[in-house]
Amino acid sequence: AQPWMDQLITHEVRHICQMDKINASTTRMLYLIYGEQIVGGIMGLYIPSWYFEGDAVLTETTLSNSGRGRTPIFTSRLRSTLLSRGVDHYNKSLFGSFRELVADQYQQGFILMKESTKRFGPNFWVHNLKKTAMNPIIPNPFFRSFKHQTDIGIARFYKETMSQLAEKERQRIANTQLNDADTLVPKTRRYRNYPSFAIINDTTIIAVKKQLDKIPQVVLLQPGKEKKLAENSLIEPGSLTSRNGIVLWAESRYHPRWEMSSSISIVKFNPATKKRTVIIPECRLQYPSLSHDAQRFVAVKQTLTDSNRIQILSLEGVLEKEILPPANEIVMQPQWCSSDTAIVAILLTNQGKQLSRYSLTSRLWQPITAPTFHDFLLWQVVDDDAIITASWKENTPVCTVSLSDGSAKIIATRPFDIESAQMTSSNKLICSEVTANGNKLTNVYQTSNPTSIDLFAPFTGDEFSHLNRYDSVALKFPEIADTAYVPKPYSKMAHLLNIHSWGPISINADNEVNPGFSISSQNSLSSSILSAGISFSSSEKNATYYTNYAYTGWFAEMYANVQTTMKNVERMKSDSTLATYTWHQSDYSLMFQVPLVFQKPSYLIQNSAGIAISATNYSTAESSPENLMTGNLGAVQLRLYH
Repeated sequence: AQPWMDQLITHEVRHICQMDKINASTTRMLYLIYGEQIVGGIMGLYIPSWYFEGDAVLTETTLSNSGRGRTPIFTSRLRSTLLSRGVDHYNKSLFGSFRELVADQYQQGFILMKESTKRFGPNFWVHNLKKTAMNPIIPNPFFRSFKHQTDIGIARFYKETMSQLAEKERQRIANTQLNDADTLVPKTRRYRNYPSFAIINDTTIIAVKKQLDKIPQVVLLQPGKEKKLAENSLIEPGSLTSRNGIVLWAESRYHPRWEMSSSISIVKFNPATKKRTVIIPECRLQYPSLSHDAQRFVAVKQTLTDSNRIQILSLEGVLEKEILPPANEIVMQPQWCSSDTAIVAILLTNQGKQLSRYSLTSRLWQPITAPTFHDFLLWQVVDDDAIITASWKENTPVCTVSLSDGSAKIIATRPFDIESAQMTSSNKLICSEVTANGNKLTNVYQTSNPTSIDLFAPFTGDEFSHLNRYDSVALKFPEIADTAYVPKPYSKMAHLLNIHSWGPISINADNEVNPGFSISSQNSLSSSILSAGISFSSSEKNATYYTNYAYTGWFAEMYANVQTTMKNVERMKSDSTLATYTWHQSDYSLMFQVPLVFQKPSYLIQNSAGIAISATNYSTAESSPENLMTGNLGAVQLRLYH
């Protein structure tokens, strides 16, 4: 519930601090010999990814009034799997599984970092990093330091922490008043995830179904049966919307070459005929929502200048109206009011999230609630109530928010978090709730006497606000003074080279390490990469001078390679003595390749086509054989590969 850029800065700056702690002491001395690659090598060799990401998530949480650590949905998959099948083996938690859902390094790392900070103190992990920086030559210094300080191994600490979390979850569930529910999807013990859905009528639901071993599907759910309509791996999460038998969703549209130039397509789908129609082939729209008469839809457009606005478009993709948010605030999940005369949306500010209403007649914004740092998502507007899912006391229940006075009430709570919810015309509450085997769609029976909660009360602090960390000072971004920077012209040609690593070893393209010397360069845009050096081969007893260069700043990628070697070979002479023959061999190659991408809803095929010119020159040396063939050999290659 804070601006994405603020959260991103807090998270990523923490990674800079982690690398700075490693680049000290003995590692700093090695840095003078090897450059930046030694820091990355030590981090990758000794320190697990759950530490890096868990520490960064904990930092973004403790240094703000928001952060993912405060949202129960963030760790819900981990908690559900703990109660379903117990604590996984530590190695399984590290490497994952092709059969079962395993929480990622962000979730597990956050729990481990949070509990270790409470248990061992704020400077515990800083000491481990310092020991790693001091002793990078000793095998596994990071976990050696961990065991030296705690007298337990990391695997045991992991098991103890996860067992405690599982027991805490059992107690939480036992002390929570839960609502009964009927499962709407076929029961199975295998992973089946229904993350997005839309209600067509009282008995029919369209949903996205994901499995570990199959392409995501669009399915139609009716009482007692499930029907596959199409395969589609491009549907954006939470973008399904349906009215009057028409279904609308947003699809990812990948750029064949530039990842940051990828866009969104708005698609109309008819479940009866299975006809798929692309309304807008390329745009930057999010959160589409159909009007009640299904004649138009509302969505949020994100511009290239990091501003956004609400757009109302016809089903032909024609822009009818554009609505600017107040003070250029971030707009999320716009929904139509019952009469289609107003739009309710979430506005994200530095003070948190708040519900606001825009009147299409008066053309004015009106706040419905005060801002809150409790995270919540808006899914539907029914009469005078907004249907939301909100983070509240270690769970994510379904709540209603009155559009007239902004009061919030809990209407449904399940054992684990509810990710999304919608109401049918007959007042049935359909939810996508978290389970150990993926999200399941359920019909949840609502509470007869909803509980009022202070969801939009001012933030007064929580356990993270007082967590004993050496850097525990809340960052108040609105109070940080802006600094004006004068932009300077950037010359790509002048910044092609940026030597960052070097050292008395040579690593070739096949990751073979040989004695020698090498330098590596990579510019700030990562579009110009150079490696050069000399490599000594003990088996062939020769030295190779090489230069490899790649430039990817054009649509066609360019790769150039030059290497020269003093070749030698031993042969038995007629008098049974060994003779050593040598000659010079130089290899040159230049290749250009372009991407060939074939994208359909059910598949994405990424191929490349290239043309390469190569040449090899043979020349004599001091002990070359008399019959050595000298000169040049050249070739032109056409490549098409996956």
